[in-house]
Amino acid sequence: SNPNSQLPDGNSCLHLAAVNGHIECIRHLLKFGANSSIENNSGLTPWHHLSRLNEAIELECLQLFVDMSQTLPPTDLIFDAIEHNHTNTYGYLLSTMHEELKDDPSYLSRLLRTSLRSSNTYFLECLFAIITMQDFIQFFDPNTFISNECFAVLSALHDAEADLKPIHVIVRIASSNREHRYSYGIGTISITPELSWLDLERKCIKIYTDHITQIDSPFDYIKSSIGCSANHIDTLTLGLTKWHYQDSPLDGSPMPYTAAREQNSIMIQLKGIDLNATDSLAYNYFIPSQNLKNFIRYIEQNLYVGVYGAAYLQKKSLFEDLMRYLERPMAFSTTPKFKVIRFEFETLTSMDDCIDELVAQDFFRTHPWLNEQQQFVKHVLYFANIQNSIGADILNLLLNSESISDSCQRLYYSKRDNQQSTIIYYFPSIFHIFITMSKRTWSTENEIYKKFKWIPFKIDSVPWNGLLKRHLWRRMIDINVCENRPVDNELIKTLQWITNVWQRYNECLQKLSLQDALLGPALFFDCPMERDAIFDWLQMKWNTIVAPLVRELSMNKCAQPKPKGSTSASAAANAIASSLRANSLEISTPYESVACTALYVLLHRAVSRDCPLTGQEREQYLLNFVGSRLEGGGSSSMMSSAASSRASTPQPSNYCDFVSIQLE
Repeated sequence: SNPNSQLPDGNSCLHLAAVNGHIECIRHLLKFGANSSIENNSGLTPWHHLSRLNEAIELECLQLFVDMSQTLPPTDLIFDAIEHNHTNTYGYLLSTMHEELKDDPSYLSRLLRTSLRSSNTYFLECLFAIITMQDFIQFFDPNTFISNECFAVLSALHDAEADLKPIHVIVRIASSNREHRYSYGIGTISITPELSWLDLERKCIKIYTDHITQIDSPFDYIKSSIGCSANHIDTLTLGLTKWHYQDSPLDGSPMPYTAAREQNSIMIQLKGIDLNATDSLAYNYFIPSQNLKNFIRYIEQNLYVGVYGAAYLQKKSLFEDLMRYLERPMAFSTTPKFKVIRFEFETLTSMDDCIDELVAQDFFRTHPWLNEQQQFVKHVLYFANIQNSIGADILNLLLNSESISDSCQRLYYSKRDNQQSTIIYYFPSIFHIFITMSKRTWSTENEIYKKFKWIPFKIDSVPWNGLLKRHLWRRMIDINVCENRPVDNELIKTLQWITNVWQRYNECLQKLSLQDALLGPALFFDCPMERDAIFDWLQMKWNTIVAPLVRELSMNKCAQPKPKGSTSASAAANAIASSLRANSLEISTPYESVACTALYVLLHRAVSRDCPLTGQEREQYLLNFVGSRLEGGGSSSMMSSAASSRASTPQPSNYCDFVSIQLE
């Protein structure tokens, strides 16, 4: 259906979604090409309906319109914001459109008059961040009505020049457009009245380079630099003034001290997807920029690429950003090189759903594809988190179809509710598939997966083994800067212990031959930055996530058929079970005893070791962990049995390590 179809009154679906503030509907309509500038019979666009909403919803919708439609709002929306006293909306609109406003003297004069009439001085004070006093005199109309509140502000402006104090602002690194949002405080700057834009930029760059050096070696971890330098900075923003690195604002612009009024931060933005760069992504995910570029090129060079790894590796958000990178318009073109079709296998329930989605995305057609139709854009089918047979079934269907020409393939399909009717679908002969899987579901035994180039994310290798250290260090710096906290050495020691717990946990699982229970660093990213809170937090993670996972997988492993003559593992399990029953522990099967033993070993090797707590406090703390109460013999025999039976995970012939991708 056409998302721009209109009712008799001229309203489109986007008009109606905007009137009611239905954010997800707006997102869906914009994604499928709804026009945000279409007018109804009253001459109103969907933008104009947003001012009637609650301000919080209005602002969220506005940001969505700007981000997805890649267009600026109508300039008259800013007057609606003043009329409805929507200060946050006003600030956002002013920051988005201030360059256009400064180039239109008549519009700026009108905006100044409207602001002076308001009893809320915020609107006037924001304007002084983009206009100088000379501009004010030029645009000011002596006959303009001025509210008492604004008059007081104007009267105080000159007097305040005599006793100006430094303004302290936080320097932040913020996300680039079209990427997952992030913002981290990295330092503070004192802005004085005489500080120039060039000196301000130099101070910011010094803080930035010092921060990157810290991030590259947070705990003596120097082996893997993320590859960011000052040359990778795109823009700096203070209030409503935004400039490119090494291209500071002209002398005619308001001084930094003026621009910093009502502001608490200056933003540094690294080069991102919009500039065909990966520096912003490198800082966000702590993956070297060159590795990200190589990975993207690897997908472009190979038709079928797959990734597998442990849970909690941020695969979903990382690859969503990389897919946006593939969708970016190429240089000197408005057309993207790739069209990405996404499948979330957590929500897809049947093959019919997959087929319907491919039809909706115009990948499957009921008439043949022509060669020239494929020259404009290439397709990437992104299968996220394949975890059931549906994923393998759709891959089999796509990769074992009939070729009818150099540009087209076809397949025959019957839907579940209509098996008597067969539909012929046509799709391009050349397309890319990128799939992600968990380590638990990945297998070399499935024939269809042998057609893929596989890249494992090995969490004991760079850059993955340094992610948790860097992430916790960055969060600690952010909180110390934003909340003006002193450096807490005890907190640093406790954070170091958390990173060691994670690494020792995974090392121990390898020895126990429980590789499927490996956990990525993202499980621990929400670690509190209060030392005392960390201990309860880790206990909760262990008891609700780690222990159930280890218990399930260790019991499943024991239940797997053993080769004839291999009785050592079952004998050890029976011996441990007998010992546990003698100590009144409720273990009903040998398999459960193995699970209990695995947890006991993990707890004492990963958590207990180097615990910052001491003495009786430490002993009492550990007793509250699932798996802490194991007594009697059998632990060492079970460990040796597991170690002796350990088999390394087989690697396919088409294996390629992430950090050593070979490009053509």
